[in-house]
Amino acid sequence: MPYRRRIIDDILDGVFPYLAAIALEGAKGVGKTATASQRATTVLSP
Repeated sequence: MPYRRRIIDDILDGVFPYLAAIALEGAKGVGKTATASQRATTVLSP
């Protein structure tokens, strides 16, 4: 399934280069993991 850009994507694109870490909070099923996966260079899984 292709990624659907969300409103927060433009904001994250602007601030992400200046942050060491970021936390995405929100309701279940709204795309937090997909949004984070688009920007992650490393993904750790248990």
